[in-house]
Amino acid sequence: MLGSEHLDQRVVVRLRLPETDSGPTMTDCLGVLSAVDGDHITVTEEDGRERRIPRSGIVAAKVIGPRPTRFSEILDLERILADSWRARENENYAGWTLRAHAGYTRRANSVLALTKPDVDLDEAIAYVEKWYGERGLDPMITASGPVSRHLDGRLAQLGWAKEAEAMVMSGSLRSRPEGEAVLRTEPGEEYFHGLDSARREACRELLLDADSVRFAEVRRGDRTAAWGRGAVIGRTLAVARVGVDAEFRRQGLGGLVMDALENWAESQGADRVALQVETDNVPAIGLYEQRGLRERYRYFYRVRRS
Repeated sequence: MLGSEHLDQRVVVRLRLPETDSGPTMTDCLGVLSAVDGDHITVTEEDGRERRIPRSGIVAAKVIGPRPTRFSEILDLERILADSWRARENENYAGWTLRAHAGYTRRANSVLALTKPDVDLDEAIAYVEKWYGERGLDPMITASGPVSRHLDGRLAQLGWAKEAEAMVMSGSLRSRPEGEAVLRTEPGEEYFHGLDSARREACRELLLDADSVRFAEVRRGDRTAAWGRGAVIGRTLAVARVGVDAEFRRQGLGGLVMDALENWAESQGADRVALQVETDNVPAIGLYEQRGLRERYRYFYRVRRS
């Protein structure tokens, strides 16, 4: 039977219908388990409607795998996340977006190639190589899940290396209790550790260049123990750069940062949260899953190293 440990997971429930002289006696309900109490469970169906089901009427119930992410959702999330992390240079070419930002972060120095190019594929790839070469950068293209399957196959044939697999996670934004994290309009020094002056300025530009942005932090004495950035794009909170100082890990501080960002974003009209996280960052993925975020798709980079 489904319990609280299955909240926010996709489920199918078979239930009895009221007895009639004709017609079916049972039906299935498919959706996400959104509430559990002693006598009922609530399933949010795929059209957004909530269905409260008495346990006495349940014939069978089980957790099922996630719904395959629609291409339209992948395109929507990719564009939102790109708008939350704006490179200095953006050029539209054949339906692709070429981005450069002084070499700082893969995301801001790679091609967003979400559709088939308007020219021959090899011609588009050659243009990418030339464009990045003129800027002293290795050409790099983001391969965003199934929408990039054909492109990725061609880049692999051409010898472009695969790097830095990550996943995009998203979920409903929820009100959280107010905690000790505070919000600021400027990033603190924790975002710039180890950067020279040029990369520091490039980092600062990326962090601040959004229409609505905040930085959450938790202090311990005179130190910043945890931090994170949030930008509201439309009705989506795009979260990035969540970090916890090594001395203060496993104390729930990353959750406090997320609480503050989500509460702020809700006040700005957001109702969804989305983020990117590398697939080997197991602690961060665990934190986000506990908050109801689910993997939507994975992406990685194809790069031709000089």
